[in-house]
Formats: sequence, C-alpha cells, structure tokens
Amino acid sequence: MLTLPDKNLYTLAIDSPWGWWQISTTEETLTAVEFIGQSTSDMYPTEPRHKLEKQLHCMLSRYFQGENPDFTRIPVDFSGLSPFSVQVLQLLRMVQHGETRSYQWLAEQVGKPSAARAVGSVMGRNPWPIIIPCHRIVPKSGVLGGFMRNCPGGTIIKAGLLALEGRVFSETSTDNVGLALPLALSKN
Repeated sequence: MLTLPDKNLYTLAIDSPWGWWQISTTEETLTAVEFIGQSTSDMYPTEPRHKLEKQLHCMLSRYFQGENPDFTRIPVDFSGLSPFSVQVLQLLRMVQHGETRSYQWLAEQVGKPSAARAVGSVMGRNPWPIIIPCHRIVPKSGVLGGFMRNCPGGTIIKAGLLALEGRVFSETSTDNVGLALPLALSKN
C-alpha cells in the first residue's frame, strides 16, 4: 500500500458480491484498494468519514450494482512508482467500462511493444483495482487471465467484474461466453 508522509490515512470497508474491499485514503487522495474477502468488516469502518470516502463509497456501491460511475476523476497517488508503471496505469484509466484490451495492446500504446510481460507485472501490482481497471486487461489469446496477484479467487472476481460491465468470459475458451454472474447478482 502506498502512503503519503505526514498525512492521516483512513480505511473504509465496502461490501461487494464477492466479499469486502478495503479502500485506503487520505482526505485528498486514494492510496489503495484491496480485496479483503469474506473477513468481517468489524475490523474496518463501513461508514465514510470524509468527502473522498463518501464519493468512493457511493461510486463503488453503484459499480457493484452494475452501474458505470466515472472513476477517472478519483485522485490517486502515483508517488513511488516507476515512470513506466505510471504511464501504463494512466493509459489503463482510459480503457472504457465494458471494453477489454490485451497486455500487448497496452505495451504497444506506451511505445514498448515487447513489454507485454512488464505490463502484466504492473497490472499485478496495481494498488487501485477497479478504480484503475486492470480487470479489463486480458491476454491477447482472449482467455481471462489473472487478477490481483496472490488473491485467492482473483480470476472469479475478474470474471464477475467484467460480467457487471457486460463482458462474459469462460476460463479456457476464446469465445468470451459461458461464465454466469455471481449468485448475488443473478437474482436481480
């Protein structure tokens, strides 16, 4: 998690169809988004305390209900990241809701066509999943690929996020069909 010196860091838990997410902020900047799973939210506040938390709580709640809030205006702290990582993440912010792009496409867009693996590493370390939508990046083969390195169930969450956006993927085929919405969403 990135932190800013001499700033108060706040954490807030937000529920989703897959479990809880923790957002970390200062009063001005989003510093991290992390999936914390089925853990009880008792460890973290669930009521926003300042303007940015209120904005994020509202936007993420709407997103988890299938809406398309504009996360591009959420301020994030890029300090501590390499220039390449910042370039990739800034470009990634422009990938639209419901679209998918490949790691190769991102590498080409940043002017480093042979850097698809490096782009994948940036995606795996993205401190702001959903807000900076690394779930919209898939291998050029068209299969789903990973999400949130070291997160159990990350691929299922990635598929669910894409399903919220109208994109449906199967685990192994390139036909992009066959994976249902999570049970909590499919009841609507």
